[in-house]
Amino acid sequence: MKLTLSQLRSLEALLRKRSFSGAAADLGISQPSVSNNIKALEEFCAAPLLIRHGQKLEPSDLSKALIPKLRALVTLSTEIEHQMLAARELEQGLLRIGYTTYQYAIPILSRFAKTHPSMRIEASSMASADLLKQLSMGEIDVAFVTGQTAPKGLVSHEIIHTEIVLVLPERHPLAKAREVGWAELSELQILRRERSSATRQIFDAAAKRAGVHLERALDLGSWGSLRAAVVAGLGGCLALREEIEDADGLAVLRIRDPNLWAKHFLVCAPEMRKLAMVDGVFAACERIDAAV
Repeated sequence: MKLTLSQLRSLEALLRKRSFSGAAADLGISQPSVSNNIKALEEFCAAPLLIRHGQKLEPSDLSKALIPKLRALVTLSTEIEHQMLAARELEQGLLRIGYTTYQYAIPILSRFAKTHPSMRIEASSMASADLLKQLSMGEIDVAFVTGQTAPKGLVSHEIIHTEIVLVLPERHPLAKAREVGWAELSELQILRRERSSATRQIFDAAAKRAGVHLERALDLGSWGSLRAAVVAGLGGCLALREEIEDADGLAVLRIRDPNLWAKHFLVCAPEMRKLAMVDGVFAACERIDAAV
């Protein structure tokens, strides 16, 4: 028995959709066809590819290891089909990306979109840890993530090295100070991002090393919601310096701690790096670097 592209596409769709009906709809084939393809694959490898928990499907350990390769295979096969139908590379297709900080991601995506105007782009914003999970599951093709080091096992391009700063209402007593230390921070109400936020994780680790207990206020998600909460007087928040485009009503202060810095990376799975659409994003990123 030999593996077929149809079988592997069925597995990739099933791992992504987590249901036979969803995979069938995604591929435009019948549900029995998907079931037959998965059965043939499990007979081939003599191992389960899916674990069933009631009505819920979860990937087996073997399937988890195959996800990036399957995503690369399906994307590459789609590109081959497109190249046979289109006069030029990237005339059509879908790029799925995730980002944490739009101030870094949007200029790069804008350059990519101008270079490849027929490509569709689906973009979603969430915390770095959530994006890395989506990337490992093949749900997105590339991601813009924050961290102090590049994620292991991925191809990375460093975009920027920046400070993590404190943001306060401009009427706050500390607003005119240029910087603060942990003693001042320990007396503030701190608005934080979700637990999967790299900015929050870096800050919490630095506070722990400094032996400082911080007063927590709200846990919020996006920079926009944090900014609104700070202006409303609900507390101070942490941000990457380049996130703060509009400082109206805000005071931005450095924090006296050498550990409060972060980098921003464009990342993808190694199997995806040579694909034309992914290479196009990295190329757009490098052209912006050269312009700067």
